[in-house]
Amino acid sequence: MPDMTAMTTMIHAPTLLPLPDFMARVDRTIHPKDYVYPGFAAARGPDAYFSSAHLQLEEIDRILCRHAGTGVPAQGTIVDYGCHYGRMARALPLLYPAARVIAADLDAEATGFCADRFGCAPLSTPWSAAAPLLPSGSVDMVLCISLLTHVAAADALTLLARWRDMLRPGGVLFTTFLGPGFVDTWAAGGLTSYAPIALEQREATVAAFHRDGHGFSGFSSGYSAEGRYGIAFYQPSWLRAAVQGLGGLAAHVIGTAEAANVFGQDIILLQRE
Repeated sequence: MPDMTAMTTMIHAPTLLPLPDFMARVDRTIHPKDYVYPGFAAARGPDAYFSSAHLQLEEIDRILCRHAGTGVPAQGTIVDYGCHYGRMARALPLLYPAARVIAADLDAEATGFCADRFGCAPLSTPWSAAAPLLPSGSVDMVLCISLLTHVAAADALTLLARWRDMLRPGGVLFTTFLGPGFVDTWAAGGLTSYAPIALEQREATVAAFHRDGHGFSGFSSGYSAEGRYGIAFYQPSWLRAAVQGLGGLAAHVIGTAEAANVFGQDIILLQRE
């Protein structure tokens, strides 16, 4: 295990820019293809998309300090994996101006937007890659909000291995997933914003979840014409076994922990050994 005292001293995040100051300074440019913003605006008002990033990063820092002995790497390299059009990518450089922020996504237009508007380094993330996307051990933190919620188990394992290899020893991965607390709501017709899956298709996915520890329903989209993108559910026990099988990662949190209301999903906190 890394020297936690030394690491905390090295990369522990300072106090965040207060929310009112953040809201006054954040870039409010919304790309026309940003499908996340309308949902926030309709549910919670036009400021929620921006303020939610501040709230979540503040909570992530607290969770890291509590469970991993370190905060968000304020002077390190942070990968916003699955950045879309920059809900988190616009907040990270503003809150952590000394950090190098990499905006990573399948969508080159999204990563280009984050580079042009927010000063992030763009990174293309294909479904499959013959070579590592970044040098091994070059990243202090991988942040991925709501991608394991959309991919099947084989792709989830690929992502976990890819993230592990990016991280330096002591580096952290914070990501989210949909666990057992969300399955019944989806089976009854809820969670429609995640993927347009007909009710009659959901029964088999729920059965697979209870049988195998994971279930997935995909649909053809701009992310994958073959239906590799959709909605996915995972048992925490399956994820723990998957992490253990991959090796090289310490599992601090896999479950709801204390942050379910902040993220609206279950959380995973892993640390590179």
